[in-house]
Amino acid sequence: MYTKPNLLVSLTSKEVQIAKEKNLLNTPVKVKSNSIASIIWKNMFTFFNLLNLFFAVLLLMVGSYRNMLFIFVAIFNTLIGTIQEIRAKKTRDRLKLLLKNKVSCLRNNVEEKLDFEELVLYDLVILHRGDQIPADAEVEDGIGAVDESLISGESVSVLKSKGDILLSGSFVTEGTFYARLIKVGKDSYINKIQSEAKEVIPPKSELLLSMNKIVRVVSYFIIPIGVILFYKESLISSFELKKVIPNIVAAMIGMFPSGLILLSSIALAIGVINLGKHRTLVNELHGIETLARVDTICLDKTGTITTGKMQLSKIINLNISEDFGKKQLKYFVSNIAEQNETISAIRRGLGNLKALNVDNSNTIAFNSERKWSAIYYDSKYLILGAPTVLSNDQTIVQKNIELSKNGERVLLLAETDFPIKNNTLIKSINIKPICLVTIIDQIRHDLLPTLEYFENQGVNIKVISGDDKFTVARIAKDVGIKNNNPILDNNDLENKEILNNL
Repeated sequence: MYTKPNLLVSLTSKEVQIAKEKNLLNTPVKVKSNSIASIIWKNMFTFFNLLNLFFAVLLLMVGSYRNMLFIFVAIFNTLIGTIQEIRAKKTRDRLKLLLKNKVSCLRNNVEEKLDFEELVLYDLVILHRGDQIPADAEVEDGIGAVDESLISGESVSVLKSKGDILLSGSFVTEGTFYARLIKVGKDSYINKIQSEAKEVIPPKSELLLSMNKIVRVVSYFIIPIGVILFYKESLISSFELKKVIPNIVAAMIGMFPSGLILLSSIALAIGVINLGKHRTLVNELHGIETLARVDTICLDKTGTITTGKMQLSKIINLNISEDFGKKQLKYFVSNIAEQNETISAIRRGLGNLKALNVDNSNTIAFNSERKWSAIYYDSKYLILGAPTVLSNDQTIVQKNIELSKNGERVLLLAETDFPIKNNTLIKSINIKPICLVTIIDQIRHDLLPTLEYFENQGVNIKVISGDDKFTVARIAKDVGIKNNNPILDNNDLENKEILNNL
């Protein structure tokens, strides 16, 4: 029986051996891809190429070499597709999201340095700043920040503490973690992403389907027409094959859109080369056509339409003296270990404050699902988070909407003496609002030409963000994104009536 050990208890040698016998190793997934031989075979032996080869053999038999130039169209077309697919295959095969670094692991209560492939399910690993997380893990001790940009695209580091999940492929940017591996090998998040990235799904190309349809329709008539032409030419040329064959081949080659097929391949190949200059991988030539048919692009807010840099805008006190609100906010940001951009912006705005020696046992780290963080002091909790999560007070709700529509991100600082159990806060129970804090995102002004280009091309732009929907809508408007659709948040996505009206 192989089970998860108790908290902060390392595996024994016997348990590691059982894990290996059960094949619970952190071995990377080997994705089966087309071999070079299969790529060459697929591109060479097409109906178009076989037909051209048949005609070339006929001309070769009668020694009409000068009439065989058409075969170069088929050769060039085959080379373009084959070379591009082989290059894409080699790039995919080199794709590795996990670095081959040594990982600190506790076994038999002794720290060892192991390759990530040697780790097994339920290993207890020690992760320091700069380490890449080798498999999905659960934090059993420690607090710090993790950069998940490689796997999620989110540019801001995420604070993690006991009980949080660390996704494989992300990097530790602050602190030290003792973490238990809970998903390894093919089950880990990074391996699933890598497998999907390496999987080649043939694009649904209307251009390719249309050209194949033309060739197929022409092929239905080519045999009877060929017989008729042979009979006609034989009567004229007295069955002299050296004259009959070139005339028939010339007539039948003219029925095929060889030039169209070659020019299409050349145009697509130029597109692949241009995308390659921007570090974009195209698996197949006709993927360019799929890209050209895109009619909607979804963007994130932070780091895409904004720079990711924030600044403190206002502190709005709620029936409390101005000095008290500012004092409590200073105390909060000085006594929480978070290093995210929001907390950093508040620290800068309050005079470049620095985090003090924080007792992590008295802090509750920010979590994107609960949308608040807290510190415990003087028998109370000081909480900073989204007003919609912390308060039902209509005055605060309306003020939040008003400020959000101006493009400001709004936070509520509050306090409560009600116990917070299992990091769960019951909304509005004994919560005393102190002040509203507004943060401004710096907009990327260089984005306008790109947005204008997409608009001229008929491409719709949608912004998806975890921030307040009114704040996001105002920022999107300020950078020039036109929105004719209703503004939605996650709660709206669960409403079937709203979705049906879109």
